[in-house]
Amino acid sequence: MSALPSLQIRERPGGLVFEVRVQAKSAHDELAGVRDGVLWMRVTAPPISGKANAAVVAVLAETLHIPRASLLLTGGARPHTKTIQVSGITAAELAAAVDAALTGGKKGS
Repeated sequence: MSALPSLQIRERPGGLVFEVRVQAKSAHDELAGVRDGVLWMRVTAPPISGKANAAVVAVLAETLHIPRASLLLTGGARPHTKTIQVSGITAAELAAAVDAALTGGKKGS
């Protein structure tokens, strides 16, 4: 059993929903951890013209091995905290993918 804090995952019609706290204009694209049920991540893209939001989806897709088409930003287009909806995966699979990404060494590029 993992000692990592748990990502808060909610089931909604159309898929699972979780929150991500984003630091844009970072040195690296990476998942940084889970705090208070929220996934923290860093992206190199600037927070202008939706570039950081696109990077969030791309980094999540690559890091968690989920197709981009299965990820949708459903809230928080402007604030640092985003709401992400994911389909085609169970809550247990999502939690395991996050756990593996956070403990598996390289977290993105």
